[in-house]
Amino acid sequence: MLPCAILAKAKEKGIQVRINSAVRDYGTQSQMYNSPKYKGVAASPDKSRHVRKDAFDLTLSCADKNLNPYEYLGTYAEKTLGMRYGGHCKIATERWHFDYGN
Repeated sequence: MLPCAILAKAKEKGIQVRINSAVRDYGTQSQMYNSPKYKGVAASPDKSRHVRKDAFDLTLSCADKNLNPYEYLGTYAEKTLGMRYGGHCKIATERWHFDYGN
């Protein structure tokens, strides 16, 4: 699910990648959607790209303090792989979210 190209690009720039979440089943997404903790953040299970198996959430870190790893990999994913990431779509507060949405 996580494109190898993103991992290769991250390695090239010294960006550490941790996968926090990827595919979620309908029940897990439903629990998140109905939880006060995720209110306004988690999509309904009928609309979740995680349930549809085309989204993942990453934690990125980098020793280079002049490089924003989310912006760097997000822009790469958009331009090269046709993906979206949370920094450039309607879920702009979710910089960790990458998906194959349109």
